[in-house]
Amino acid sequence: MRQIILLAPLIVIALVALAPMLVLIAIGRVLRHLWLSYRVRMTWPSDKVALLSYTTNVKWSDYLETRVIPLIESRCVVVHRSDAQWKEKNPLAAQLIEFYGDDTSYNPLAIVIRRRGWPKVFYLYEPFQKAHRGDTSALEAITAKLLEAVRYESQRVD
Repeated sequence: MRQIILLAPLIVIALVALAPMLVLIAIGRVLRHLWLSYRVRMTWPSDKVALLSYTTNVKWSDYLETRVIPLIESRCVVVHRSDAQWKEKNPLAAQLIEFYGDDTSYNPLAIVIRRRGWPKVFYLYEPFQKAHRGDTSALEAITAKLLEAVRYESQRVD
């Protein structure tokens, strides 16, 4: 108990010292979101409400290419990241993937762009890993949510 009492002032000092840095990081993240939102509104194809990003992989390529992409490709920018020049062909998509994607499970990834607020991000990596091990429930659930989100945002655009 005595150790906690002795550490308390150090913890308070550390929090006070880190608070401005955390505030600056949060402000930077919001500003980056606002900048990306502006760029999407100015340059994104007006009939597209989502971005789907994936690579060639036995766990997800066939599923995405046969069960998901045909249902949303008219309303979605599809980026096949196995193409060596994908970043040059889709620089804004690359920035969206980098900003909204998770560091470890960003592939495959779907981002549904909302008219207001933060986009809805669908991290598909873990559901595909579970499906590869035999449990398809998470993959089916996230696919249904993705399709519904694209359908909903498409109705708002029309």
